[in-house]
Amino acid sequence: MSNVKFKSVPAQAWANNQSGHYYSTELIPWFRASGQPADYPDTFTCDLGNKYTFSSNIDASSYQYVYNKTDTFWPVEGDFDKGFSLQTPNSKDLLQFNYRIVGGKGHWMPAPICRSVSFYWSNETNNARSWYIKHVALVLKNWKTDEEKIWGFHMNITNQTSRVIALNSVNSLRSVGPDWFIYGVVFNLGAPATSGSLIGKSKLVDFRLGYECSGLTGTNKLILPKQMTWGNFTNAMKAGQMKYEPIPVEIPKNHNRFKLNIKGSIATENRPFTFFYDTFDSGIPAGPDLDGKATVYPPNTSSGFTSDVTGSIRFVTTDKYGNLVAVENTVTYYTLNPQTGIRFYKHSPKPNQEAVDSLQEGADVYVDLDY
Repeated sequence: MSNVKFKSVPAQAWANNQSGHYYSTELIPWFRASGQPADYPDTFTCDLGNKYTFSSNIDASSYQYVYNKTDTFWPVEGDFDKGFSLQTPNSKDLLQFNYRIVGGKGHWMPAPICRSVSFYWSNETNNARSWYIKHVALVLKNWKTDEEKIWGFHMNITNQTSRVIALNSVNSLRSVGPDWFIYGVVFNLGAPATSGSLIGKSKLVDFRLGYECSGLTGTNKLILPKQMTWGNFTNAMKAGQMKYEPIPVEIPKNHNRFKLNIKGSIATENRPFTFFYDTFDSGIPAGPDLDGKATVYPPNTSSGFTSDVTGSIRFVTTDKYGNLVAVENTVTYYTLNPQTGIRFYKHSPKPNQEAVDSLQEGADVYVDLDY
């Protein structure tokens, strides 16, 4: 693939307050990128940080206390309402249990750069039986030994109010050493006892992990590690590899689709090749049909034509494995013929041979005329 681009994010992105949760953190699934478990640990005490006891007085698997588990647990662009909901049975006793979300696939944040945990807590029923979040802890895992430790935040409350919760007192977490990564999170959840039977409902959504890379400024970027399972991640680390997340190739929004039929050699400069109108699908305004063939308009033109045009073009097609691949900036002259297709000349520079070899005769190709 030519010119592989890796996803990068700002070197500092964390919630120093409620506003920072929305405007300063990134939407990155650091662990458990898909699905949610049914993992309700018994009472335990944190190993590091604030060593609170996370009490549990019920078997949370015996009733649907946790429901509406979204897939993914993490917020995504345009939809922050991801997470889980809580409900009580029609009862009056004190309820308290732990919900643990760990593992799966993730980008695996090193503990020394972790700077904040933040999320939105919503009181859905606004009665005395509504849930509260008493404690929060992060699960740490050592990539060399697979040892786990629980690091507790300084949070010991019974506040049921709807609000953004931003936790950022993490100095001891950032000093645990480079072998430790954030493997997951544990929430200690409670519903208070009431004098009469009530049903309480609450919701936790928009969970985010913030990070800060010491010594880097706002102009620096963090290249995001590739999303993979913990086992694949540690195997790569033990082999001395660090894998990164490529930006996925997408079909251009403004495109014309052709059937790929190469004439001449795309790998040689100044040798033409043609994409025929075997199939046609346009995201760009098209003129009237000519014998069933559409007329395409490249940028800044108002009619179909057959003369040479100068410009860079990006085209996307599938490789032999069915993956979308892009070949960019390969042409400086092209000719559009409303009856046949698009013909390319004078490749500048010569395209990457690996990308060229991936092109498959007869595959759909999406030509981005706005590139």
